[in-house]
Amino acid sequence: MNRFRHWIPAAGWAAMIFGLSCIPGEDLPPPPSILEYLQGFVSPDKFVHHLLYASLGWLCLRALVLERPTRNLMRAGLLAAALVSIYGATDEWHQLLTPGRSCDFFDWLSDATGGIFGVTVALLGYAALRRAGRLPHPASKP
Repeated sequence: MNRFRHWIPAAGWAAMIFGLSCIPGEDLPPPPSILEYLQGFVSPDKFVHHLLYASLGWLCLRALVLERPTRNLMRAGLLAAALVSIYGATDEWHQLLTPGRSCDFFDWLSDATGGIFGVTVALLGYAALRRAGRLPHPASKP
């Protein structure tokens, strides 16, 4: 259990996304007014995908770094981005089974790019922590 405790927030967030994907299309609430305002610039649906998956990307990278603080950050970032992208694809596939929802390539693309954005922001933060000496550097190779 100790080894997986860092994954609990990411798993909880992924479960929340799964729960949202189970809501039939006709039961989805209307977008908040700020998203309606932004609608001329960005689709509210894609914005929500970006936001949800950016958070998941950050939580996955967080889990990887906390699990092993000396981990190579770039490799951890690539792994986190891949995990989020794969989860986004399975989420889109899952929506085929939900009435009023669809499997959309552009939704998956929003999931993946949102995840990459979240991972990138987290990578910058962890790199700064490493430079400041608050996160251990990877062990030097012999």
